[in-house]
Amino acid sequence: ERGAWVVILRHDVDPALIPDSDDHGGVLSSVGALPLPLLALAPLVAAVPPLLLLLVRRRLAPPAAIPAAATVGFYHPACTSGGGGERVLWFLISVLLRRRADVRVCVYTGDPPDRFGSGVPYPAGAVACVGDRFGIGGMAPYLAGGGGARLSFVHVDREYADFRRRSADARRFSLLLESWYHVVLVWACLRKRRPTVFFDTTGAAFTLAVAKHLFGCRTAAYVHYPTISTDMLALVWERRPTDDGGTRGSRLHACLKLVYYLLFALLYGRAGDAADVVLANSTWTADHIRSLWRSARGRVRILYPPCDTAALESAPLAGRENVVLSIGQFRPEKDHALQ
Repeated sequence: ERGAWVVILRHDVDPALIPDSDDHGGVLSSVGALPLPLLALAPLVAAVPPLLLLLVRRRLAPPAAIPAAATVGFYHPACTSGGGGERVLWFLISVLLRRRADVRVCVYTGDPPDRFGSGVPYPAGAVACVGDRFGIGGMAPYLAGGGGARLSFVHVDREYADFRRRSADARRFSLLLESWYHVVLVWACLRKRRPTVFFDTTGAAFTLAVAKHLFGCRTAAYVHYPTISTDMLALVWERRPTDDGGTRGSRLHACLKLVYYLLFALLYGRAGDAADVVLANSTWTADHIRSLWRSARGRVRILYPPCDTAALESAPLAGRENVVLSIGQFRPEKDHALQ
């Protein structure tokens, strides 16, 4: 259960399945020639991997009574960066704090404690930054209270600095290496505090498997953009030079890269299967996640990002130019040249 390997050793072989030959397939004869003590040890050897996994889980997540208030841990090291992903993060947190009095929230942050100055406590500075940047307020009262703070932060600034340095140095197999670096980082996060529910809002699917199978957390994910998609595979095969996922090399180079992407897609799908709840930001993202996370496809729901419609409604309609304006980051997958 929860990732433990199940090994079934069958020793009731049907004689009808054995060929009528002196050499019973080589393998069967070799096994039959083994001494009986070695055959008796086979179940013990097969039981070692699941026992090791259970021991690791017990070491990391010892049994404890159900807390009076469940903790939701949000994995978002760049939580104060001020981008669209951060707006979704803080809107989710504000809704949880307002509507669920029995829930505590902790945020795993890569910021140092003195991010807002030596005289400003990090929690107060982060909440003020979110209010100024996104207009999401009312969270300051949750930083302290009679029963303790309902909003707290876990700092992994040193580990996050190592993550960024290693990710920047990854020139080859960057998808695989960055995913591994996320695993190392989330290991440090969960060792410092283990939540009841682990919520990834960065798109790092491999963190879900670590949280669920090794730390026994319930898991949830908000996916803005799949790490790999069928569109990326098509770009590689077509050798489109406009996308970093493509390749300008030979057809052999494209085939090798396509094999690498396919293998990574299989690993990505297995990691995403560890999500108990999956939220996608659009129909396009949801369709891709359903095709990749096969076991979790029935748990995918669409939750559109929050938009400040009041500010948009106040914009004047007169004096507009008759143009189509496309706004987006200068990233390969945006493909501005194609637009």
